Amino acid sequence: MGFVDDVETILQSVDDQSKVQTLLFSATVPEWVNKISKRFFREDKRIVDLVGGERQKASTSVRHLLMPCHTKQRFQLVADVIATYSLGGKVILFVDTKSAASEYAQGLAHLGARALHGDVVQQQREVVLRAFKNGEFQVLVATDVAARGLDISDVQLVLQAQVPRTVETYIHRSGRTGRAGNTGVSVLVADRWSGRIVANIEHTAGVKFERVSPPQPADLVRVASAAVTAKVKAVGDSVVPLFEESAKDLIQSTGLSPVAALAKALACLAGHTELKVRSLLLSQNDQVTLLLRCSSPFYSPSYVLRFFEQHLTPDQTRAINGITLTADGCGAVFDVPVKDKDLYLKAAVAAASSGHSNIQVEEAKSLPELKQAPMTGNSPGGPRRWGGGGGGGGGGSGGRGRFGGGGSSRGGGGGGYGGNRRGGGGSGGGGWRSGRG
Repeated sequence: MGFVDDVETILQSVDDQSKVQTLLFSATVPEWVNKISKRFFREDKRIVDLVGGERQKASTSVRHLLMPCHTKQRFQLVADVIATYSLGGKVILFVDTKSAASEYAQGLAHLGARALHGDVVQQQREVVLRAFKNGEFQVLVATDVAARGLDISDVQLVLQAQVPRTVETYIHRSGRTGRAGNTGVSVLVADRWSGRIVANIEHTAGVKFERVSPPQPADLVRVASAAVTAKVKAVGDSVVPLFEESAKDLIQSTGLSPVAALAKALACLAGHTELKVRSLLLSQNDQVTLLLRCSSPFYSPSYVLRFFEQHLTPDQTRAINGITLTADGCGAVFDVPVKDKDLYLKAAVAAASSGHSNIQVEEAKSLPELKQAPMTGNSPGGPRRWGGGGGGGGGGSGGRGRFGGGGSSRGGGGGGYGGNRRGGGGSGGGGWRSGRG
């Protein structure tokens, strides 16, 4: 991104290296730093290592957020995160490939997003970087070519569309915000297969991710409302008379109050003419997250299925998705189709009146602290846990089993919920923790 060239230009401007003392400081020592030191420094140069064997740590001036998302929802989620968390400031969106950088830049063109990756020629890189520093556009979409050596003091948000392959990569990416005494936000978008890497980042980089729900439509409306309200306030008085007749006609023809009519006008300006629904748990459109609370702890997601299945059809029970236990062990959250929300709530009331009075089910307004990351039930070999699901195939001798699993582990833990659909049968026996089906 021109950083290496800048360093070389500075060093080349010294006429006689033997007459000056040259000090080179670097947070890390990648290969290009070694090459420069060999090229411009004497052979008897001294290297002072202030880090030694200490592990690199993520910045403490950055708020580290972890957000679950299905792959197919990722693109829309990225746009929503920028709208919610950027506060109108500069954003760096990190992706893994050059093609992804181009695709995201094109999709975020309404924000003036531009791509920066290895195929962008040096001169164009410098133009893009200069424009970003000057605030000419909001979102820089970059591969890791931008992660090192980039020093822009006022980046508000770093967004990583995929979990990086190494802890060091996460540290350097997230470190592009919260610089020069400022604070910043780093959002890591993760799918359910990323548990082991996420746990390693927390352990090695010394961060504790805040597990947050994806931005909800109501959150986006609030952000957009503030923006369009500011635009309305900026409208000059001279144009008001030209719209007064239309405003009066709108109120008279619709019967709306002036406040309601203005609210609809603001909604139209903001582009939110309908309020869409997205689940808190898995960020799925047209799904809603329900919260089940019990007066005593339970230890398996299959408990939720057994609670519902006496009052629902098999298809309705199978539609329950992503069952995830709460940290206190006395509850669970899960997604259901929004069109059937009342059906599940009524089934819960019926189940409670049939001997389960210690259980309550309601729509979740926010996610409680969870014991594990959300799972989906339609993947091969059964659902897996973030940081520990099994990698095996079907259930035990009871058949395929929607919640079957087992086999080899991925990052610890075991397989699915059990051998059969209810999570209990099958010759492998047992619990969803056992890893034996």
